[in-house]
Amino acid sequence: MLNYRYINFKFDVNAVNNALNNNNPIYCRGCSPDERTKIKEILNFPLPIKSILYFILQPGSISLIHKDIDLDYPSIKPGFALNLPLENCEMTYMKWYEALDENNVQEFGGPSTSARTPMIKPENSRCIDESNYTYPQIVNVDDWHSVENRSTVKSTLISVRFEKIIQLDYLNQFFMS
Repeated sequence: MLNYRYINFKFDVNAVNNALNNNNPIYCRGCSPDERTKIKEILNFPLPIKSILYFILQPGSISLIHKDIDLDYPSIKPGFALNLPLENCEMTYMKWYEALDENNVQEFGGPSTSARTPMIKPENSRCIDESNYTYPQIVNVDDWHSVENRSTVKSTLISVRFEKIIQLDYLNQFFMS
């Protein structure tokens, strides 16, 4: 399974930053409807957007290893997201894992809706892939993953989540043409 694909997608980073309410220094939050509308217009995006997550990664931080799945609705899977680096992402990475014991899964309240989100501890995982946030990329969010800022400065990025009807083949077609 392909975990990520770098894409050639140009966008106005300053305009996206200006559309975001940067007053909230939490690790990750869902964008407001107003922020989503502004960002969709800036990106000139014809694809249906379900949500946008805004990540503020402090120096040396690493997220929980998780899947972007709501445990109350496990059959609904987001599939792929479009992740766009905003600031200082040269040393920011997304990593994918396999669970060593799938029966040893815990949960936490997810960032956008506080949904019951599955997580595993680092000692119950093995890293199998990673990508650097130097460029925009399509990423798999259905498998175990985390985000890590290995630098000494804060980094920021957004993750655009699509309506369920958007499949990888369509995203590849849209971004690779």
